[in-house]
Amino acid sequence: MHRICIAVLLSIVFLSGYGQAQETNQVRPDYLRPADVDFSLLLHLAKIYESVRYQTPEDISRLWSGTYRDMNVVEIPQTKCRYFIGTRRDEPTQEIVIRGTANWKNAVYDFEHNKVWDSRLGINLHHGFRTTALSVYEDVARFLRKDCSIVLTGNSLGAATALILAVYLDLDAYVIESVITFGQPKVTDADGAACFSHLPLLRVVDANDLIPHFPQSGPTLYPERPYLHVGPELTLLDCVYCCFRDEFEIFDGPAENLAYALRSQGLRADLSEHRIESSITRLEPKIKEVVYVPYVEREQYVGIQCASDTAGP
Repeated sequence: MHRICIAVLLSIVFLSGYGQAQETNQVRPDYLRPADVDFSLLLHLAKIYESVRYQTPEDISRLWSGTYRDMNVVEIPQTKCRYFIGTRRDEPTQEIVIRGTANWKNAVYDFEHNKVWDSRLGINLHHGFRTTALSVYEDVARFLRKDCSIVLTGNSLGAATALILAVYLDLDAYVIESVITFGQPKVTDADGAACFSHLPLLRVVDANDLIPHFPQSGPTLYPERPYLHVGPELTLLDCVYCCFRDEFEIFDGPAENLAYALRSQGLRADLSEHRIESSITRLEPKIKEVVYVPYVEREQYVGIQCASDTAGP
């Protein structure tokens, strides 16, 4: 599976090129600020995602029966996408967890980065991610409850799928409590960003993860309307450290960030920075204490040893 990810990543790198910085005009929801980030929720979602990614439906049901009722794990035949939906026992909330790339069929959707028009939303979307989102949207409806709010999450392909699914469900008048994505690639361009700007979205990114920089844009591919990210970004660094950037602080790509990631992380065979295990490892120390550092200084807080105090590296 790691070879699949490498093959897809290299293909996208060579076909896409590098984007030019382009500032977005969207403004994040007022309620989503660094002090409001719930790290316990992030860790919970990362752990349930890990189960959905690696475990059998029977093991998932056994492991999480104390947290959820009405659990369902579904593998959609036409897209080979897997998702989990469960209703919390302690609150009227349904959580939808969508698996990332796990087979060649999924990898094909990663690579289908041409834009397609979504007539319902009136915007362009990443072709492959729209396909997977529609497959989950059509299947999950049988489990949804109007008396529950909805939390959506996923990693990689699953993260992009969860974001598009959230806006579809929002149009259907479901209450979207939060959308938490891990290692999410881009799904739309500046023209499409307005469709997502009202969502309670947080993108969680590990320090040197390459995948969120894609799809890239270049001189021959979407030079005027490049792909870009929507929503604020939480960058997980080691120990108690992290960065938070508002939408208006984030540029397309950006090309210099991709170059930084390639230089400092390299194309490691296991793409370890993109695995949910990396997010879990970095989230665990932040349950008790969090220290936000400037994004431009992030490299200083990667690869450091966690100490009992919070002194800098």
